[in-house]
Amino acid sequence: MRIHFADDQMRLAPEQKVEIAAVGDDSFARSLGFYSGNVALNPDPILRGEAGNRGIALYEEMEHKDPTIFSDLQTRKLAVVGLDWEIVPGGQEPGDQEAAAFVGDVLDGIPGFSEDLRQLLDAVGKGYAVAEILWSARADGRIGIAEIRSRHQQRFVFTAANELRLLRDANTFEGVAVPPRKFLVHTSQGDHENPYGRGVLSRVYWYYWFKKNGVKFWALFSEKFGSPTVIGKHPPGTDDAQRRALLSALEAIQQETAITIPDTMKAELLEAQRRTGMDTYGEFIGFLDRGITKAILGQTLTSGEGERSGSLALGRVHADVRQDLLEADATSLQEVLNGQLIRWLVDWNFIVQSHPQLVFKVDPPEDLDAAALRDRNLQAMGVPIPKSYIQRRYGIPDPEGPDDILMPAPGPQPLAPGQAFTESEALDRILRDTDKLLDAAAARGARAMDQLTRRALERVKKARAWTP
Repeated sequence: MRIHFADDQMRLAPEQKVEIAAVGDDSFARSLGFYSGNVALNPDPILRGEAGNRGIALYEEMEHKDPTIFSDLQTRKLAVVGLDWEIVPGGQEPGDQEAAAFVGDVLDGIPGFSEDLRQLLDAVGKGYAVAEILWSARADGRIGIAEIRSRHQQRFVFTAANELRLLRDANTFEGVAVPPRKFLVHTSQGDHENPYGRGVLSRVYWYYWFKKNGVKFWALFSEKFGSPTVIGKHPPGTDDAQRRALLSALEAIQQETAITIPDTMKAELLEAQRRTGMDTYGEFIGFLDRGITKAILGQTLTSGEGERSGSLALGRVHADVRQDLLEADATSLQEVLNGQLIRWLVDWNFIVQSHPQLVFKVDPPEDLDAAALRDRNLQAMGVPIPKSYIQRRYGIPDPEGPDDILMPAPGPQPLAPGQAFTESEALDRILRDTDKLLDAAAARGARAMDQLTRRALERVKKARAWTP
């Protein structure tokens, strides 16, 4: 049903066409602490409450000092950088094809372009990343890109209108405006009121903090209880000099392989009784590592947890979660490259209606084992499958000659209807089965061995008494 409105209802009021909850334009919005003057402050609660004067350098410390965080972030970044990509024309006109070919040529010629992509993916951990484009004139008269250089996030601020500004000595708070088409900005999970984004390191900070301090206590615990305490015993009336000599000898035990003490004195080792504390610390650190990995990668099986869990089904589910993150990161980076870098590059050199697009190929690789099983089942059902299809699908080249063909290994042939085993064949099969039973019983103990041996002998007797 279509609803009809009167003319006066169809007209938009002036306040409906403008922004009335603009960022930072009232005292209440400023009282939230997200804006100061014309500058939007980073609302990240960790940076505001825990970083002190370090700012985003706190997240650099986390990434550099914690191997789990570093490894997981590298895994997530390199998963995107390792994807193949292509430039898709924006339309079917000859100029669209030419612009797409030009963009591909320029991107291929940027030194270290893969590393530039990895640096832009720094936004995954820290919320945002900034890179500077160095434009250059090409030999063909067009504008190209000489280099893309990553810049430290802490050198920049955003205005309340989400405009990037560069901090300078002359203005260390509001910064100065940057030229248009000069800086790439990649924001992860940002919104209209938060141009700084929200990085995953903000979500794992407390895991990192507890882990960092937990390792300190674990080291102290290991020092105290990891090696036994040495006890020295001396007879009553031993003078101070002899007692000091005994103490020095006991202290040397920690570093020397042998000591000498008078036969009137004794040195004993007090074994540590709190061995369970070692396991407790280890389990706690492992719990924190799994939490960090789950937050960054969305799962834990591919980083060690699966080695203990050992579930193929869980591994496939977790791989699907990882695929979701991969697609999200690739899409976010695509938007930066297409909406900023490629659009600016094309506008410098062409007049087009639709700009070419860089597209990452994020489809997961095909499971060839499952495909082969499906093709075999289809063939058994009578579906004609060309040989050329099999060779093309599984990358099998043509044989170079008749001697270059791998013949299938012969296997046991099924019995024809009504066919029976000869006595020797039946006996051989039973004996082979018996050998398998005995081999399996070797690890189960003598009692199970005896039982299986009796069963095997009974089967042998029956086989020998059997006639076709």
